[in-house]
Amino acid sequence: MMLVAFDVLAADKADLERLFRLLTQRIAFLTQGGPAPDTPNPRLPPMDSGILGPWIAPDNLTITVSVGHSLFDERFGLADKAPKKLQPMTRFPNDSLDAALCHGDLLLQICANTQDTVIHALRDVIKHTPDLLSVRWKREGFISDSAARSKGKETPINLLGFKDGTANPASHDSALMDKVVWVTADQDEPAWTVGGSYQAARIIQFHVEFWDRTPLKEQQTIFGRDKHTGAPLG
Repeated sequence: MMLVAFDVLAADKADLERLFRLLTQRIAFLTQGGPAPDTPNPRLPPMDSGILGPWIAPDNLTITVSVGHSLFDERFGLADKAPKKLQPMTRFPNDSLDAALCHGDLLLQICANTQDTVIHALRDVIKHTPDLLSVRWKREGFISDSAARSKGKETPINLLGFKDGTANPASHDSALMDKVVWVTADQDEPAWTVGGSYQAARIIQFHVEFWDRTPLKEQQTIFGRDKHTGAPLG
């Protein structure tokens, strides 16, 4: 899993439209898979990085595209199209923010069963958008391999050894999802946002060397859950 933020280099609205059409095309190919494109002229750079071989397997690849608050500045005349609640990430108490790792016009969240597939997808997108996107920052995330391969049947375990998302809202409850996740037509939002959602990306440091020396009882008290089953304490 990887988060990659970009600055958009598009010169005008037509370039911006070209960018999103290109992203749509590349994401469709990468998530569906197929033969790697040939390079008809060996004097030109290869059409594909080649790190996955001659066949691009889907590998449960997903690419989530998010737009940042800065995309709706004066460059493209989109101020009136901005989602109502979209804003730059604010500083929380005890934050130690690095400006080089904050914000961005566009964010890709790339997830797959293997890191090779994630890196291949990122390189493909960057190769096809050299005049439209520039990487601002990137961070690798963590999803346990067994959970990723279970196709939603297994709860992921984080690097602190606890189950992640145990108390998440039930994704099969459509009414609840419309209330807490998806933008719906009856909300006071621009029409283009219907069916989308809001995303917040924050980097959280895990001091695992100290955590691994913390007694089990204290760990479970901090989380309020049994470490192995994920059940609430008490």
